[in-house]
Amino acid sequence: MRFCRLGLILFFVLSACHPAPSEPSEYQKNSFYPQDFKTPVSVLVQERNGQPFYMASGFLTNKEQGIFVTAKHFVDHLGGSDFKMFFNGKVYDGLAGVTPFTSDLALTGIEVSKFNLTDFPMALSLAESQLKVGDKVRVLGIHPHPLALQVDKVLVGIFGGYYNKSETKREFVFDQLEARVSNLALEIKNKDIEGTLEETGFISNTYIEIITAEDHQFSFAGLSGGPVINEKSEVIGVVSHGQTGGRQSFVEPFNTYKPWKILRLVPVNELKKIGDSISTNHKQ
Repeated sequence: MRFCRLGLILFFVLSACHPAPSEPSEYQKNSFYPQDFKTPVSVLVQERNGQPFYMASGFLTNKEQGIFVTAKHFVDHLGGSDFKMFFNGKVYDGLAGVTPFTSDLALTGIEVSKFNLTDFPMALSLAESQLKVGDKVRVLGIHPHPLALQVDKVLVGIFGGYYNKSETKREFVFDQLEARVSNLALEIKNKDIEGTLEETGFISNTYIEIITAEDHQFSFAGLSGGPVINEKSEVIGVVSHGQTGGRQSFVEPFNTYKPWKILRLVPVNELKKIGDSISTNHKQ
């Protein structure tokens, strides 16, 4: 599960090239960016030439130790490269991820000495109650929207603020997409996902599939690694990938459009397997 190499089924925004880095903004010099609300959701960004190149969402799961959950395919793509963690208005150097899973999950974090616990919101708890088909859920994540689709959205000033690139006509938006559970045990073999490595092609993973209440008008790119929560605000799964949408034909008059509505999640039980390191039972 690694975008661009994998095709549109995966959730990264990837750009082939970037201009030479410009003069650092005041935000970059002081390691912060404009965000006037608190959320346990973060943005993870790998840079190329000082600009965003590969990105994903993540979420705080252990407040005292600064541990976050994200998508394994983001961490695997890094290959040891540095990345930045954008979290509630501050920018941290992300710590190398740990991927003790066969599923699309990874742990990462920030250096404990460089954050103040009082600045952090409460970490998300993991759901204990059983999920059922038809249950209402919400997808949380921060990912780029084109200018035309930013109206009435909660903007997070990463492109226009931190990177000083407002002319790109893209900006990060905090999404809270309503959805319903459609399948609790969708089996997908890695070989059926474009770009999978031959060594892992035989592995089969079980996903939760959800359908969003409204058509998402463009790619879900950047939501990978974000949490999906139930009506108690507990995590029931982590976004892995989705069924592709967009224009399916470019030949008039036969243009067809397939909306982005389907997301596949790694079930929360996979996350529970690593136990204490993701515990949220510390004093909040």
